[in-house]
Amino acid sequence: MDKKIETVYEEFQSELHLNHDCLEKAKNLHEILVTQESLRSEPPHLIAASCILTISCMNKSPKTLGEISKILHVKEDHILKFQKFVAEQMKIMLKNF
Repeated sequence: MDKKIETVYEEFQSELHLNHDCLEKAKNLHEILVTQESLRSEPPHLIAASCILTISCMNKSPKTLGEISKILHVKEDHILKFQKFVAEQMKIMLKNF
């Protein structure tokens, strides 16, 4: 993983008080997503935001769009729109699995 993205995840962990397991799962999901042709050219910080949203919800310790948007300095609606795109891509991946 690129140093710049590593830093984004470290910031998420610090600011959102993510446990190590949640952080590692988010990073793993990030690695899987960037292998997808449709997501390769997307901004890595938005992929990271999407991964944090997804994994924190799965771990029953959801983080809000507001919390993530504050860390990334990106509007909540932009993150939400991207999250929906990623969710669709994940559905496609699962169908092909």
